[in-house]
Amino acid sequence: MGALGWIYDTINKKWVPVKSSPDGVQEVYDPKVGSLISYDGTTTTDGADDGSTLIDSVLATKPDYNGNLVIITSGDYAGQARNINGVTTGGMVTPASNFGGQIVSGTTFVIVGIRTTPAEVAAIEAKLDHVDHGLAALKTLIDAVEGKLDAGGLGAGLVTKALTFANQTGQVSLFTVTGDVIMRLVAVVKTGCATGTACNVSVGIAADVDAIIPVTDITLLAAQEIWHDATPDSEIEALITLREYIISDGNDITLNSSAADNSGAITFYCFWTALSSGATVVAA
Repeated sequence: MGALGWIYDTINKKWVPVKSSPDGVQEVYDPKVGSLISYDGTTTTDGADDGSTLIDSVLATKPDYNGNLVIITSGDYAGQARNINGVTTGGMVTPASNFGGQIVSGTTFVIVGIRTTPAEVAAIEAKLDHVDHGLAALKTLIDAVEGKLDAGGLGAGLVTKALTFANQTGQVSLFTVTGDVIMRLVAVVKTGCATGTACNVSVGIAADVDAIIPVTDITLLAAQEIWHDATPDSEIEALITLREYIISDGNDITLNSSAADNSGAITFYCFWTALSSGATVVAA
């Protein structure tokens, strides 16, 4: 190659030659490309016959380029690029996979600061194969979610309890809970409720009797109304009124009456999802 002139490298702040290839094609040095080049050399000895080595004694005076990318720029295999897989300070480049053939003495090449080494790829593969958070674990999680969706999603389990008042006082079990669950409760008054004395009712668990539906005057429960708060007054309610609860330790869902209730009927609909293994909700 012959020099056709000079061009100033603004990045490395020096003049470099503008060269031509043997067939007369002008080769222009681009400083932006040059900034990616870690080393520009010429082989000093023939490499292995199978293309498994590239030899340049000058590399012994340079930093280790292991993990960088080597590109052949002349000869029969010009344009071939390989990841460097081994130390280069001994004057030899070992590609991660062989070049197309022997890299003979006098072959030009560059080493660029681009790292896509097999070791790094292997590390990524190891993460993807990780038993706890790799692709297989992700698939297992997706399958579990799909299973719940196929079953109807959160709260897919539905159990009902029809309760007719007959002078009950205190707590009455509505649903028996085993384990830990998520639940939502809908109460629809089927027959208007009445009492001879003042009576308040609520829904909760034994230790928190009004945790699900607050204390309500039983005489406010008219037929076909939806009971979800202390002032039921409608046969239609927004779903926002349907709150979700987490119940742990097998706490049963109960109705609490402060005094004897003479008449009335309510149907309770409990939508539930198991959290703990073997958890269930059944009508009491």
